[in-house]
Amino acid sequence: MPERGDFFTVRLGKTHVSWGTQRYTTSRPLINSERYIPIPAREARRLKIYNSNYNPNRVDKLGVNCFYARSSDGIFDGIIKATGCVRAGDIYAKNLSGKGNLKAFSEWFREMGVCVGTQIRIEWLSGTEVLLTIINQ
Repeated sequence: MPERGDFFTVRLGKTHVSWGTQRYTTSRPLINSERYIPIPAREARRLKIYNSNYNPNRVDKLGVNCFYARSSDGIFDGIIKATGCVRAGDIYAKNLSGKGNLKAFSEWFREMGVCVGTQIRIEWLSGTEVLLTIINQ
């Protein structure tokens, strides 16, 4: 599991900044303003960023698949959840989103002018706290 000082940087694509309307599934209706931050598979494995498949009974656990998060600009502050997987049943997460709220990053992205190509640094301040920093637009 991630520890203080661990970090990775990602570049956002179209799907990440408009997930609610750019999804590749028809499992539910299109929803505006849903956003997420991708976790590259190699980073999920290197830092041991797990989804709920890792936990017994798939229960969310702070410091395992949920983290307190804030943005360095002070706009975002909330609990984020590591979700998704590359293959069914995989324990490594592929996304970060608001816990129970896929629109959690929407206001932050809008206020900061986040678009396709924006880079975000995800840094662990402790095993349970994450700092999100927009480093390039």
